Amino acid sequence: MLDRIMKKVNEITDFYHTCDPFELCEEMGIIVVALNLPDSVNGIYTILHEQNTIIINSALPYDKRKVICAHELGHVMLHNGLNRMYLERGTNYCIDAFETEADTFAACLLIDDKKVRSLTQGCTVCVADIAAMAKVPEQYVKLRYQI
Repeated sequence: MLDRIMKKVNEITDFYHTCDPFELCEEMGIIVVALNLPDSVNGIYTILHEQNTIIINSALPYDKRKVICAHELGHVMLHNGLNRMYLERGTNYCIDAFETEADTFAACLLIDDKKVRSLTQGCTVCVADIAAMAKVPEQYVKLRYQI
């Protein structure tokens, strides 16, 4: 799974010359909207009027919104057109697998492996250190490095 997702991340970041999820969405014509959502909802990927749209909770701090945007972009790139509610109610698909793939996409997009290696060369670092450097959840570091 990681190799397939990393390949997709490399394709789009090489083509668009950025790993910023907001810039990627803009370049790819994906609408990103910040709205006041319930506290239990961080973000949503949907298709509105045949347009890929990411909705992010406006109450979240910027770094968290960036992580959510990367995760939702993962759904666009890996699961385009799939409807979570339909999948949950009408199929036997494992929704957790889709969420893990989107998290892995976000981890690969947001964790710059070259930067991590250069900053930690000769140092002992832990998952929390890398997560703090990349401003991502520790879970993303574990997904990125298959820990």
